Amino acid sequence: MKKDIHLMRAVIVLLAVSSLTLCFVSFGSYDASAFRAVLTVLLAILFWGCLIAGYVLLYVISKHRKEFERNASRDKRRKEKAKNNRPGFLRFFSNPAARIADVAMVVLFILNLVIMFIPGISQTITYILLALLVFSIHMHGILNGVNFEYTEKLA
Repeated sequence: MKKDIHLMRAVIVLLAVSSLTLCFVSFGSYDASAFRAVLTVLLAILFWGCLIAGYVLLYVISKHRKEFERNASRDKRRKEKAKNNRPGFLRFFSNPAARIADVAMVVLFILNLVIMFIPGISQTITYILLALLVFSIHMHGILNGVNFEYTEKLA
């Protein structure tokens, strides 16, 4: 069970790496040199590999949580189900870490909208803000979810 805490940390790191690859999109191109074409392919592999690996690990944590809940008493399980019947993406401000992610998500969304209408903004800045927005959306869903609550109880 303590292993799930390390798995949750790995999920967060993998999703952070996946999101940060978006910062380097402006460096890749299929039309330029062979190096840039290879860089583009490697960035795509890193993005999708980390994204898929992160959510596979989250699925593993979910299986461990469900097994733990089956072993818990029925009364406790009914109370938990009644309290947490919504998915993490539909819940807001459920714990201190989720509050930070929720506020960051809203601020970064608004900032991305504003940046789109300002002429002359560097493409790199746009990609960095987009990467931060994607990461904050991932964290909003994970930190408000029942799997994160499960790992917090284990700690």
